[in-house]
Amino acid sequence: MSCGRTKRGPGREPAVELPRRLSRHLARSGLVRPEDRVLVAVSGGLDSVVLLHLLRFHVSPRPAFLAAATFDHGMRPGSDADARWVAGLCRAWDVPLERGRADPPPRTETEARAARYRFLFAAARRIGATRIATA
Repeated sequence: MSCGRTKRGPGREPAVELPRRLSRHLARSGLVRPEDRVLVAVSGGLDSVVLLHLLRFHVSPRPAFLAAATFDHGMRPGSDADARWVAGLCRAWDVPLERGRADPPPRTETEARAARYRFLFAAARRIGATRIATA
């Protein structure tokens, strides 16, 4: 077990480097510009929550507007709890949230992905987002 120490080696940087690296990448690539209105797809999983956290609190320069979107596929019992958790997180972080739910639930992963992207594009149009960020 490690107590606050970060392993270093080829390809490994301390976790504190991630915000700096992401900011540098976004500036170089132009994927997110200061004038952009960004909608972040947030499932409640680690990757999407970290992406929202980095864009909300750490990247520089920040986008002009940042919102989140969560989509409940309704494919498993308790999936609504994930959507409620994301809503609470967005309230705590002062991030506007677009919520959606599949009705009826998709039968396959392919149908789920198509429904999620239909929702994300519609949500982006509603709020005037110029970018959709997914983890």
